[in-house]
Amino acid sequence: MSTALFKALVVLLCMLMQPFSAFCEPGTERNPGLSRAADTAAFLTYDQLAERYEIAKERYTAADGKPLSTFMVTAPDCMVGISQDGMYKDVDKGIGEIAEYLTELASAITEASEGTIRFVSDPDRADILIKVNQRFISQGKYISGSKVVKGYASEVTIKAFMLSNQYHTCVVTRTNAPGRTVSLSNGGGGSFWMKPPKFRDTEEMKDLVRIMMSWYGYQRKNGSASSLVRSARQSLIDRNYLRGEAGAVFDDDMEAAVLQLQADYGLKETGVIDRPTLLAIYYNQETVKQNLADYPPETDEDESAA
Repeated sequence: MSTALFKALVVLLCMLMQPFSAFCEPGTERNPGLSRAADTAAFLTYDQLAERYEIAKERYTAADGKPLSTFMVTAPDCMVGISQDGMYKDVDKGIGEIAEYLTELASAITEASEGTIRFVSDPDRADILIKVNQRFISQGKYISGSKVVKGYASEVTIKAFMLSNQYHTCVVTRTNAPGRTVSLSNGGGGSFWMKPPKFRDTEEMKDLVRIMMSWYGYQRKNGSASSLVRSARQSLIDRNYLRGEAGAVFDDDMEAAVLQLQADYGLKETGVIDRPTLLAIYYNQETVKQNLADYPPETDEDESAA
């Protein structure tokens, strides 16, 4: 599809979807990505991202990607609802539904990471790309009143990529299966919606967040030797806390650098890259101070109680 034709179709979609005009910028394609502000929530499909970067692959290279900063897209065939007549794709209807779901998903990721994973609205500022795909799996037929309808399970897959390191990826999936009956909405008009599964406070969400944070050195300590150390070590070198070349080993010199950083930021001096230290490695003291105010770290009493 040519660029001109693609843009014309997007403009036509915006005109047709007047109730969802908040998700369209005049004279442009949809807003670039997902904003953390509820009143500007928007989404971008992977097709649009590929068009923007002229790519035919899942990954792009961010121009100025910041560690822990994340940009979210939907798969081009992401579906948001079903009826007896078929399934609705996000390009057909349900833009408000999918935007609301992505906003909820972003909030759950931020909450699970205690503010460490930071969503941005510009893909050039992100170092993590999250691709969300939803599909419906037929689960047989169900009786609802006088009607016999197909039952579907709604499956959502989240795939996260570290854009600056092609070897770091993570995939998690959850499925919301129907029960014995399926209620028809709209007074029995034949439309019903299988809500996508929730990820908040789930093991899948904890795994996703833990792995994404580990890409930047989270929970690494003296003696760790893996590619998960490299990004943190390079940042410490760039900020003059550590001399030498970046590598994949957390040695005595790196521990001393982490201890000094913790002292400068007023953090608990452990030599281990915990959550506050992870942010301190990449961001300024004001950012860390605000994060600690929003998500206070556990005290020694909390740890002993656990």
